[in-house]
Amino acid sequence: KPYYFSFDMSWDAILFSAFKPLHILGCAVLMVAGVLAYKWKRWWLAALLTMAVGLSWEIAQTTVSGHHARIADLVPDFLGVVLGWLIVEGIRHAMMPDDYLFG
Repeated sequence: KPYYFSFDMSWDAILFSAFKPLHILGCAVLMVAGVLAYKWKRWWLAALLTMAVGLSWEIAQTTVSGHHARIADLVPDFLGVVLGWLIVEGIRHAMMPDDYLFG
C-alpha cells in the first residue's frame, strides 16, 4: 500500500474523526495511567506522552491495509486526554473534598 497521511483539517474531517469512541477511550485510559505513573504534579507530561502515542498510532496506520492515517484523528485523542484528566481530577477531588481544581 502506498504511504498516505491525510493532513486535512476541515470541519468535515474533524467531525468524521471526533466520534471515534475507541480513540477517546484508549487515550483516556492512557492519560489516567500516565497520571498515576508520573503523579499529579506532572499531568502535563502524561498528556504529552498520551498525545505522542496517538500520533504514533496514526503513523502506524500508514502501513496497514484498509486504514487511513489522518491528522484529524488526533482530535478524539485530545478529547480522550481531557476525559482522562477529568476522571483523575474527579477522583482527586472525591478523595480530598477541600482541594480545589488545579490545587
